[in-house]
Amino acid sequence: MTSPHAIEACLRGSEPAEALSTTDREHLVRRCCEAGWTDAEIAARTGMTTYTTARIRTRLGLPAGCGCAEHDDTETPPDALAATGRRRLRRPTGTRGG
Repeated sequence: MTSPHAIEACLRGSEPAEALSTTDREHLVRRCCEAGWTDAEIAARTGMTTYTTARIRTRLGLPAGCGCAEHDDTETPPDALAATGRRRLRRPTGTRGG
């Protein structure tokens, strides 16, 4: 069972990812990857290392975020979460894919 409130708190920066269960961290990484975030962006926002982020992403069979200009905005692309009805995620400030 996942804890959406804990995941949201982590994305806001009020809870570190280490406070999440393994399952919640997997959901967090999946959600961010589906939105096109890079490992570095996920790590910067959640307090995980890029190594841990990549390890979880790889275990889930997810591709690395592209970091291309199409996703180089301040918010998550709307289509990534629209089907779930979730709020749009804010990207970490000062990061750019490339």
